[in-house]
Amino acid sequence: MTPAEMEALREEHARLLVERVKATELVADGWNRLHPVGTPVTYWPGRRKGPGRRSRTRSKAWVLEGHTAVVSVEGHAACVALTHVQVIRDGGAS
Repeated sequence: MTPAEMEALREEHARLLVERVKATELVADGWNRLHPVGTPVTYWPGRRKGPGRRSRTRSKAWVLEGHTAVVSVEGHAACVALTHVQVIRDGGAS
């Protein structure tokens, strides 16, 4: 591979990373528009398996290290990926 081809690959990789971060930011922004801090949720701190834990959000969502949309929940020190958070709808069913 020539130096020019390597540089073109690096540039394409950088462009794709920027697009991924922007898409993840859109996910976090969408969450924040729909779900204010204090929203009741069920969350899974590890694998999304079993009944999960009930809590409330204690932060707005944000993008962690450029790759994962996350939120903080009450009773859990670490942030939780939005893919592992489910809003509890009125009536208590999630």
